[in-house]
Amino acid sequence: MSTSGGKWETVSHKKKATVADKRAAQKALVQNAPTVDQMSPLQQSATMFSEAFTNGSAKGTKKANGDASHSSKKPNQPTQQQKKKKGSSDGKKKPERFNTLDEALDALHVSEVKGQLDDVKERVPDSPALWLGDLALLLNRKLLTKELDPTFPDKPSDYPLCKMSSSVRNLLKTLMDTYPERMLSMFFQHCIREIENDLPKGNAVNGYRIFLQLLAVDYPHFVTNRISDYLEVLKRRQSDRATCLTILWGCIQAGHHDPVIGLQVWSKLMLPLLGHKMISPYAISTLDWFLGQKLDEKRASQVLGPNEFFPILDYVFTPNNSLQPNLQKQLFGHYPRLKSLAFQENPESNLRNFFPSLLARTTDHCPVALKTELLECLVYCLCHDQHCFSEWRQMYDSHMKQSSVLMNHIIKVWDQVKLPKKLLQETVRAFSVTNEEQLSLTQASIRRIHIEQCKAACEELLEKMSSFRMPWKTMISVVFLSIMTFLVLDLFTSNGFSGSRTETFLQKSGLLAVTKHAWAKISLFSTNVMGWLHVNTPIYYAKIKELCGPYLTLALEKIYDIWAWFVTMVTPFKEWIAENAPIWLDWFLAQTVEILQLLMVWLTILWEVVSDYAIAGWIVVAPYMQQAWDVTIVYMALVWEAMYPVLDQTWIMIKTMFSKT
Repeated sequence: MSTSGGKWETVSHKKKATVADKRAAQKALVQNAPTVDQMSPLQQSATMFSEAFTNGSAKGTKKANGDASHSSKKPNQPTQQQKKKKGSSDGKKKPERFNTLDEALDALHVSEVKGQLDDVKERVPDSPALWLGDLALLLNRKLLTKELDPTFPDKPSDYPLCKMSSSVRNLLKTLMDTYPERMLSMFFQHCIREIENDLPKGNAVNGYRIFLQLLAVDYPHFVTNRISDYLEVLKRRQSDRATCLTILWGCIQAGHHDPVIGLQVWSKLMLPLLGHKMISPYAISTLDWFLGQKLDEKRASQVLGPNEFFPILDYVFTPNNSLQPNLQKQLFGHYPRLKSLAFQENPESNLRNFFPSLLARTTDHCPVALKTELLECLVYCLCHDQHCFSEWRQMYDSHMKQSSVLMNHIIKVWDQVKLPKKLLQETVRAFSVTNEEQLSLTQASIRRIHIEQCKAACEELLEKMSSFRMPWKTMISVVFLSIMTFLVLDLFTSNGFSGSRTETFLQKSGLLAVTKHAWAKISLFSTNVMGWLHVNTPIYYAKIKELCGPYLTLALEKIYDIWAWFVTMVTPFKEWIAENAPIWLDWFLAQTVEILQLLMVWLTILWEVVSDYAIAGWIVVAPYMQQAWDVTIVYMALVWEAMYPVLDQTWIMIKTMFSKT
């Protein structure tokens, strides 16, 4: 021991560290080391907007940290920035929450929006990505409402944009026109993502909704090009009604000006989620609106293919599905229109895409209404697309039960449809060969039952096609035309009805006397009716005029006002037609003259080629046609001479029976 300054000091010898000491030191190091939160959520893919907001917040944090470090040196003397921050926080007002969005839009002034835009441009002049985002946040604060329904069911289709003041709307559109389309597309996605994140937290999103509507109306391809991405978002948030309907509403705005695009968005976004009770009412009401607009049938038929048609078919005809009964009834009302649109696009080459799925669904266990609709669709496909017979042959071996059901249906409606008889006959004969081969190879009882059913249906269908059907409609039409032709020729050759063979026939048969008697009675009745009308019409007219005169006068005044309004509205259109019609007419006449000249040239060339052959053919055929005509006249005369006594006796007998009665 030694002393230093009057104190004792202990001198220790250094001890060698053991293995246990090393382990204890490592354990202490691990416990005292700074930890990392392993469960922190992964960030989403950043856009320039999210990066801009992140950088802005980072700068603010850095500045705040700098102020904190400075204040830590002088804790008793608060800085000027802290005083300002404290004063501003004390004087900050809570945002006003309106009852309706209409009230909030009325309270929004263009000066506030323009001031905020100028401020953000002054603060970050080199970051235009922040400008739109800052305005969206401003609108979120200014458009706080208590409304709960995010789809505005009782409002116009362009609401809330139609209620916004034109000055604010023009300011926003002018600002967006300065951005490239790629940046606007990224901002659209940013708004969708912010709605997905903020709305479940209870934050206001009406600013994002305004920008979604502005962008979707002017740039509908922002929605159509990324439908699969938005569908994933909707599936991820399908349990959150407000978020899901808000995103759906924003995407559906793409079809505001073009209902075909709206129908496309509906079929890709709403149809896959149609079974969810929270989404179904809005989906059906949206379909009502789009189908109520004027659709371009050709473009709309390209939207609805097999992938969209069959879910609609299942929802309409399958009972007790996930769709509510009242909504299923509404969808059933739209089904014929949707079906015609799906089948309209090139039916001679497109229906073959529907046929396999239709045939596979046609089983004995499916509901009766669905089975009837499937069979009607299958017959329609066979009538309009001949390639469907090839598809049927390929599927026959694996779908014998469905094929027997289809063939039995064809037998039932044989007289009502016009199937290609030759193709159907070849197909059924191929089925018969397959049936014989399968019967010799199959031992399973259920399989043999299906083959026997197909065999019986094939035999009955072949017998149906080989049987002769009397063409009654054609025969009646020919007889009627023949009689009319005979009457016209008879009246023409006799210079009128008097002295014609028709008059002679009617006199001998007694029909002329009956006709004259009936005409006399009709004339007498008409005379009596006209006399009664002549006496009583003035009386009833006076009474009606007394009772209805004022109302008719008022109605005429309203009609005159409507006509005046119509004339006023149509006047610009008439002036436009008067100005442009002569130009169109001159162009049409010029084109018509050119087309006629070209047509005359081609007809001249064609006649030079065909004339020699036509004359030679006529020289050969004319004698045979003359001979056929002579023979026809002879046989017609013989038939008439043979039938005339029978007809004469028949009419005499009928006349005698009527005279006795």
